[in-house]
Amino acid sequence: MKFQLKIPLVAVLILIVSCGEVAEKSKSEEASEVAPTIPEKITLTLEQANTLANLPLECVQKEYPNKLGHTLGDKEDLGEPQALHPAFYGCFDWHSSVHGNWSMVRLLKEFPDVEEAERMRSILSENITQENIAGEVEYFEGEHNKNYERTYGWGWLLKLAEELHTWDDPLARELKTNLEPLTQLISQKFIEYLPKLQYPVRVGTHTNTAFALAFAWDYAQTMNHTALLEAIKQRALDFYQNDAGCPLTWEPSGADFFPLVLRKWI
Repeated sequence: MKFQLKIPLVAVLILIVSCGEVAEKSKSEEASEVAPTIPEKITLTLEQANTLANLPLECVQKEYPNKLGHTLGDKEDLGEPQALHPAFYGCFDWHSSVHGNWSMVRLLKEFPDVEEAERMRSILSENITQENIAGEVEYFEGEHNKNYERTYGWGWLLKLAEELHTWDDPLARELKTNLEPLTQLISQKFIEYLPKLQYPVRVGTHTNTAFALAFAWDYAQTMNHTALLEAIKQRALDFYQNDAGCPLTWEPSGADFFPLVLRKWI
């Protein structure tokens, strides 16, 4: 069995070229080049899946070190990572924990016989419980952290929800149901936030607006979530329809990881 990973173009490109070197070209050379064909899928073997599985297994239940990004209203808001985020406390930060859990779901979905299948299923069952997700919802509804992980982490949460929905397995149905209150909350946060965003965030790091919208769009299409689809479509057209002449020679900065991808392929 082979693993066919279908994710938005930007994410595919990150996986393909993030480690590649970008050659310097003049403007005339860049203009004369024909953009290469972008593969729609990345195919993995079972051996590669076994190797990849070790990454989330190493961290999704490892509480420290941890970068909380947590806003304190007073001393009562202090807490251990697992107390603050009972479902997604590992892997150094919240969004990494979310996509660590996503990667286990994806590998199990495409490779039921992956070596650590039972361990991954057990961890997912321990992490994504109704009680734990209720704790996550409570955090996002708190006075001082309503915008927590906006929008990169939000996008990854919806990607996890989409993956669970499309996995034909009794465990997936259970986990999807457990995750649903947080999924709906994040969907609503997108809908409420996008009309307020006057300009897209274009930096090549986690806060990039287009990356999160691509993940949210995938979820909305899969679930036929018309309100979310319309919110994303409208703002995407507002932000990007007339884009032209991006000065790629200015990128990347020392912190970027998205522009490396775009400069290589666009």
